[in-house]
Amino acid sequence: MSYIYRYDPLTTHLRMHGDMLRARRWSFKEGSWAHEPLIEAENCMSDGRSIFRISFWKSLEAAKLRIGYRLWSEMHVLQRVREDHPFFAEYTRIDDDHMPNAAWLYWRSGERESGQEWSEDGIPKSDIEVLDLDGKWRPMLGSGLMASSHTRYARLGFRPHYFQTSLGDAAVVFWTSRLFSAQSGDTYVALLVTHPRESKLRIYNDRCIAQSIVDQYRASGSADIPAERLRMFVVDEGDHTYDHSHLVEIPLSGRWIVEEGSRWRMCLPWRQTVERASYVVQVAGLDNWRWNTLDNALGIAVMSTFELATVEQALSQYRAVLDEVLSDYETIV
Repeated sequence: MSYIYRYDPLTTHLRMHGDMLRARRWSFKEGSWAHEPLIEAENCMSDGRSIFRISFWKSLEAAKLRIGYRLWSEMHVLQRVREDHPFFAEYTRIDDDHMPNAAWLYWRSGERESGQEWSEDGIPKSDIEVLDLDGKWRPMLGSGLMASSHTRYARLGFRPHYFQTSLGDAAVVFWTSRLFSAQSGDTYVALLVTHPRESKLRIYNDRCIAQSIVDQYRASGSADIPAERLRMFVVDEGDHTYDHSHLVEIPLSGRWIVEEGSRWRMCLPWRQTVERASYVVQVAGLDNWRWNTLDNALGIAVMSTFELATVEQALSQYRAVLDEVLSDYETIV
């Protein structure tokens, strides 16, 4: 079976428009990359129509020569699609004039709705294979590399926390707890909150979400852990190795609250006042949150405890996979 190849940033694919790989709208008049055949076609088009285009490497060898994966600053994913996929039947295939003999440019013109940036048709995720972290080609939907944040974090014991943003949208973060040994030798229960890779939303300005997660943890059967043995962290890493990456520690404090209530009796006095004491754990105000980097001692310890890889670590692993796969291909051909 003959395949064609492309690679894209991982987060771009996780945030893929719909459930298909689609052709993007192209317009030289609006600043798109110049393609001479498409410029001529655009000049002859009637109003209400647009050009949609997508490129693929002709072979794995062609991709290897130009992929530049050792210079990547963010995680990418290498994909392949059958060259005879039905999607291509409606497109004109020409040599990509910027990469002659190395890449195909598929394009077609069609009606366009106002604001439409992607083609209506596309290649379903189920028909796309990706080079996975173990060097094997797998369907995108069944790969470890392209697993959704819900799937990936569930494997590590994280659970979702849903909330409403200030704009009224529903959103999610993930949290879990583990025993954490500090440099001092003391052992704590650590709560870790992290964000889905598919979203750019962050919770650094929302104390209420942090408090809700603490309350969930204590309601799950761990109410006997005092605040001085609890630590809470939020990890946030950018898409690129040069992005600022943070580990925020949220200080926690505990106190007893005494509440008065009443109960009815079978004799005088009919009602008796009683006091009930309850222990609560509260998160500190935003001004007291402590910021760390992922490469300092605390950041390294927390990431290791929760088995989370940094972008740089994930990139190193994938580079090694690409080194092996592409060198094997070179040996074969």
